[in-house]
Amino acid sequence: MSNKALLSFIVVVLLSLVAAVMVHRIFFKNLVTANPEDPYLPIPIVVEDKLPEFTLNDLDGNPQTSQQWQHKIIVINFWATWCPPCRKELPEFINLQREYGAKGLQFVGIAIDELEDVRRFAAITKFNFPVLIGNADALHLSERLGNRLQGLPYTVIFNRDGEVVYRSTGAIGPDVVRSAISPLL
Repeated sequence: MSNKALLSFIVVVLLSLVAAVMVHRIFFKNLVTANPEDPYLPIPIVVEDKLPEFTLNDLDGNPQTSQQWQHKIIVINFWATWCPPCRKELPEFINLQREYGAKGLQFVGIAIDELEDVRRFAAITKFNFPVLIGNADALHLSERLGNRLQGLPYTVIFNRDGEVVYRSTGAIGPDVVRSAISPLL
């Protein structure tokens, strides 16, 4: 590498570094000094430790509210038909619902997907627990429950008092669910 090329490279790196520092300082200063009611500031996500109230439609378009599962052990699973790990764990959840439903366990699937795709998948899968259709509200709900990167599948388990006892991004097996719910039954 010639001296001229090396000097050009160093100048470009230094200018990039200076520009990055300036952008950071300007952005940080605006976050600290800006009006908190500015609609363009990012809204911080507060992670909930209890089951929040929410209402989403089921596959028939009927609104379902989280209040109807009060005093149950609730497993909320955010999933999609286009997500292979989601599709793999759902039959295991159906088996767990069958096994523990009479003991107060309630799975709730929230599909972040198109209604018709979920209906087709549900016709084959034969869910034995409620499947709700998600939209932007469901994505925000998953964030509030700790899914900051909005990964799927995302599962949250609540005790009978509605308190979070387990959260996980990625597929989980039936043994993980059993170990989380067994002290709660």
